[in-house]
Amino acid sequence: MKIKVIAIILTVMFLSVAGCALFHSTKPGETIITHPLGTDSVKLGMTKEQVKSIIGEPDAIVSKGTTSDMLKSNIEEWTYKGRYTDIPLKADYFGKGLILTFDGDNLTSSKNTE
Repeated sequence: MKIKVIAIILTVMFLSVAGCALFHSTKPGETIITHPLGTDSVKLGMTKEQVKSIIGEPDAIVSKGTTSDMLKSNIEEWTYKGRYTDIPLKADYFGKGLILTFDGDNLTSSKNTE
């Protein structure tokens, strides 16, 4: 009887500390996750700053000239190379590239590349 009680107590103690091996502490004021999974993604119409806040700085920026309308806004393509991260940004972003096109300051198209 005593052996069973000791075994149960040891099992409970082991299981209560088993997950602590993966824990790391954070510094006071440190942001852990700015955009939890599934709560934010890139959407057409977003500004460049909004896009940067979600997926970071692009790997390359290519100027494609200006629009032909009276506004003459700059057209840019932002390229993100496929990557693996600790915190997934978009499920379809893993291992693929992403090309975003901006007309002036606003996102007008998005496409995945291989």
